[in-house]
Amino acid sequence: MKRLSSHLWCGALLVFLLGLTACAPLQASWHFQRGLTHQQQGRLAQAVEEYTQAIALNPQWAEAYNNRGLAYARQGKLDRALADFDQVIRLEPNSANAYTNRGSAHAEQGQLDLALADFEQAIALNPQEVNAYVGRGGIHADRGEFERAIADFDQSLALDPQNAQAYANRGSAYFETSELERALADLDRAIALDLQLPMAYYQRGCIHARQNRPGQAIADLHRYLELSPQPLNRSEVEKVIEGLQQQMGVSF
Repeated sequence: MKRLSSHLWCGALLVFLLGLTACAPLQASWHFQRGLTHQQQGRLAQAVEEYTQAIALNPQWAEAYNNRGLAYARQGKLDRALADFDQVIRLEPNSANAYTNRGSAHAEQGQLDLALADFEQAIALNPQEVNAYVGRGGIHADRGEFERAIADFDQSLALDPQNAQAYANRGSAYFETSELERALADLDRAIALDLQLPMAYYQRGCIHARQNRPGQAIADLHRYLELSPQPLNRSEVEKVIEGLQQQMGVSF
């Protein structure tokens, strides 16, 4: 049997490598879609693995970095999330969404000045960027600037009337300014739109307790603890629940 000559081997190898190169975008897309499915179903570690594979095959894919950054953020790995959002901004410097996401990560780290700068850049790039208003409003609220916070939440709701987080945040701001009826209306709306907002239940429970509705307060505070298995104020909330139970003359 004749051996293949060296130039035929080289030709076959070249064809093979060209085939791999041609398949790379399809493989990257396949990993990206798998990552998206994992992310939507809460399997964050698997999502990160798939997005990492997609990025290895297509290092210029901004959306893959963005989605991996979001998965890292939900895992609490904020430094890694920030690195991914930085990369998105390098690849797409006019992406308002990337600035919003990076601002949210900065806010989670308590870097309020950096967060505010990112939210304002997002709004400058896209005045319709709803979550940038929600984020900026949150910074204003953290600084006790509740009128400015409420104005941002108003703007976000004008753009997206179904934004549960904006209702929850505005309700919290109204609570801080003792506008309890407005706060209660916003928190009711937030919970109707999204049953998984722990702070909305907490704030609403506090309002019910203050307005002498202990049964409703207990239900909301229990729900808050269910949704926040390790809150820093667990012992405080449990004491409040115990006091409300004593007020009602019952125990659970």
